[in-house]
Amino acid sequence: CVLTLRRSGSSGERQRAAMDLGRTGDDVAGEAAYVLAEALQADLDARVRSCAATALGELGAFDCVEAVAALTMALLEDSEVSVRICAAETLKKLGVVASTETCGTLREILLKGRTAEL
Repeated sequence: CVLTLRRSGSSGERQRAAMDLGRTGDDVAGEAAYVLAEALQADLDARVRSCAATALGELGAFDCVEAVAALTMALLEDSEVSVRICAAETLKKLGVVASTETCGTLREILLKGRTAEL
């Protein structure tokens, strides 16, 4: 999965690899979190970045500094609202965003910001 996520020319394959990494066991969770954070920051396809953000939540990567930093940067700076929403939801799932109300407020802000850009 790691090599597929890093090297495949197919965004569909990279999306599947990201979701598969989110379901990995504890023995490879550290590497998986790092690779997913890398994909969240660098993949050109928003669908892959969204999958990477969601997979970080499935993995429970709250103790991976790179993952939390990548999620925070995606929340604040990603050009696609879908990626920012996935990042917000994952940060909530990981306990970084304190409440469902906060997550909802973030979602509203992100959607309003996207509408204003159009």
